[in-house]
Amino acid sequence: MIGLISNAFLVPSQLSKGNPISLRDIGKVLGNIRMLLILFITAIGYGGAFVVYTYVSPILKQYMGYSPHAIVIILVIYGICVAIGNTLGGHFANQHPLRSIFIIFVGLALALLGIGYALESPIIGLMMVLVMGLFMFMNVPGLQLYAVLLSEKYVPSAITMASALNISAFNIGIFLGSYIGGFIIRHQSLAHTPLYGFLMVMLAAMVTLVWLLFDKKKQ
Repeated sequence: MIGLISNAFLVPSQLSKGNPISLRDIGKVLGNIRMLLILFITAIGYGGAFVVYTYVSPILKQYMGYSPHAIVIILVIYGICVAIGNTLGGHFANQHPLRSIFIIFVGLALALLGIGYALESPIIGLMMVLVMGLFMFMNVPGLQLYAVLLSEKYVPSAITMASALNISAFNIGIFLGSYIGGFIIRHQSLAHTPLYGFLMVMLAAMVTLVWLLFDKKKQ
């Protein structure tokens, strides 16, 4: 309800409408290497957090010793951290989107690694979980903004499709992260999920760093 009311008051009413979407635009987007890269980074980087987040309740209960009632309160606080992170991420993305994406991915990766190292610490482990929440959605505005900026430059006739496909990449990441987390729990243990989440996010961070360096060299 708060989001609905905020949209009604804060989103400008005079925004221009996007062009109609054509299924042929999928080929234009997927045929561009930079668009493929941003979709890959979105899916892997965002999905890495879901390796842990999907199973954060059993982590809080089994390893950190929190009761179900306490976990409900923790998840409410987690949601507040997500909202703060999302707002900050939008601000950072307005300046240097690709650089902010890289920095935020590194912060998220370190938070996931921190959960792994402090898994049995109720205080430090909880702090790392909340930091994960802060960084987890901080990259959403930047990733979406950069996808649109790239499409404006390289596939201007398919901007709406590029934006839609990047949203799909977020959802693919959620599926991948959750599936990989479940696979790890089945074949290893719940305690290993932070490490694999860290590796996924760092992969996205490294690809982003190479991209940054390549663009800087071209300039």
